[in-house]
Amino acid sequence: MSMKIEPSSILAQLDTILNSKTFVRSKINTRLLRFLVKATLENNDLKEVTIGWELFGESYDPVKFDNKVRVYVYHLRKKLDAYYSNEANDNEIYFVIEKGQYKVSFLSRPKNEKHTNNYKLLGMFSTALVICVIIYFVFFNENKQIPFWNDNIHSTFPTTMLFGDYFTLRGKVVTGGTGITRDFQINSLDDYNSYVLNNIENAKHIRPSYIQYITRMAPICSKEVSYLLNPYGVDFKIKLLSEWNISNMDDENLLYFGSTKTLSGLKNIISEHFPNYAFESMKILHTNPKSGLETVYMDRFENDSIITDYTVVSKITGPKGNSIKFFLSDQDCGAIMATEYFVNIDSLHAFYNKYNIENNDFIALFKVTGWERQGYDMELISIDLAE
Repeated sequence: MSMKIEPSSILAQLDTILNSKTFVRSKINTRLLRFLVKATLENNDLKEVTIGWELFGESYDPVKFDNKVRVYVYHLRKKLDAYYSNEANDNEIYFVIEKGQYKVSFLSRPKNEKHTNNYKLLGMFSTALVICVIIYFVFFNENKQIPFWNDNIHSTFPTTMLFGDYFTLRGKVVTGGTGITRDFQINSLDDYNSYVLNNIENAKHIRPSYIQYITRMAPICSKEVSYLLNPYGVDFKIKLLSEWNISNMDDENLLYFGSTKTLSGLKNIISEHFPNYAFESMKILHTNPKSGLETVYMDRFENDSIITDYTVVSKITGPKGNSIKFFLSDQDCGAIMATEYFVNIDSLHAFYNKYNIENNDFIALFKVTGWERQGYDMELISIDLAE
């Protein structure tokens, strides 16, 4: 149960935890917990950037998004759970770090109660905290400015989230039966008709299936964006690009998530605003506006596991003042990482401040590397601001 606990008692509990078997050999968790507890007691503003600099010093780059801080805090929560389950006495103070938070809550542990009861109390506390946060955002934080997302939060235009979907063919498949297949070079009915004109014999065995599909970036990215926008009362429609009419482009704020292959007519929007970028299948070409030197960035695969995915994030102002935002990734992981980066308030502010973006339109190229089972790192390769 929650009550006023003296700082001296909290610090004594901190020493007890750090000298326990669970923590005594874990230097990074010891350092992190000590820092978070003392910062909480001093009522300091705890942000991901602040913790990153504390843990990693000057080597920590807030613009390079690699999840380090959140991973370490996640493991710290696990360590605390292990300590209270295996070593703590019933009357010890309970240290709680809520998911998505970095400050520590200090709860008393009533004597002679099982750990399960404490977890029930913790769950009730968590629910109440979530409700309070939502109320704060809705009623007291309506005018908060969030770079990149301001035009979605405060705009009179409705928001539509578009997902690039893939064109499929119906015909004979490699197993000998009939099914749905995908040809990377045919991603629209126009592409199909062009293929038929040049490959009449082969075309006899296939026809458009009119069944499109999307990849895993769709549910993950939509979830991340909804967590950010919903507390502000921002509602949005979700559509497949193939079902959306480009004539609506001037009347909506658009969020596009998909590969460069599924851009369709939206590719012209990027080309008009940033002609130094060109897109091909798993390839991005960037021309330096000063030197004229062209660099080719190609996605790579190593051992069928390690991926290098070049990802583009862009914000463009439409003809009527609406916004068009792009998250382009041919391998999914890039769009997912970029979305997580741009919905994280700390990394977003660091990005905008470092490159003096303010309200400018921009296009940024990121390199996402890693192994799916071990996570990915993301670093900025280049950024161009609209003049």
